[in-house]
Amino acid sequence: MNTELRNALVTGPHTAKALAAIIGKSESRTRELLKAHAEEIQCRKEEGKNVFWISNDNQVTEVDDPNACPLCSSSANQVQAGPDGEFLGAAKTCSACNRTYNVHSREEITMPTPTAKGKRKPLNPQYKIDAKTAAVKDAGGKLTFDRESRQWVLHLKGKDPIRMTAKEFANETPESIVNRK
Repeated sequence: MNTELRNALVTGPHTAKALAAIIGKSESRTRELLKAHAEEIQCRKEEGKNVFWISNDNQVTEVDDPNACPLCSSSANQVQAGPDGEFLGAAKTCSACNRTYNVHSREEITMPTPTAKGKRKPLNPQYKIDAKTAAVKDAGGKLTFDRESRQWVLHLKGKDPIRMTAKEFANETPESIVNRK
């Protein structure tokens, strides 16, 4: 059990809202902690609200075991979560509850979930544009990009200008763009 929560519960009956303010956590997180340790905590209704406390005869004395998990109080194997000097270097993972905590603050560390999307790749990278422009120039034509219409314009000798969207332009190779009708 969190030491701040334990200390707050020992000082007397408090509502979940008051406990949340004392330990500096959200009210919903405080309720989760109360449910997780329901066997140690006493509860009753006062003025229509539930109040929680730990009585002195029920109080579990804290064992200052530096190898025990602060999240589940287990003495099971505590494995270092990452290499020294890295983000998880000062963290351990409990083999009993499979949660990671900071060894200094003794608080749980939650990792943000990675996003499914990666960095967007350009449809027409510059090296491909350069290769197509050079091929058209060698064939005696001109390839330009019209910003207003956001289209590529191909000018070949003796042919009408051909307009292409970015997707159409991406499907072309330097050889195929020169032989375009």
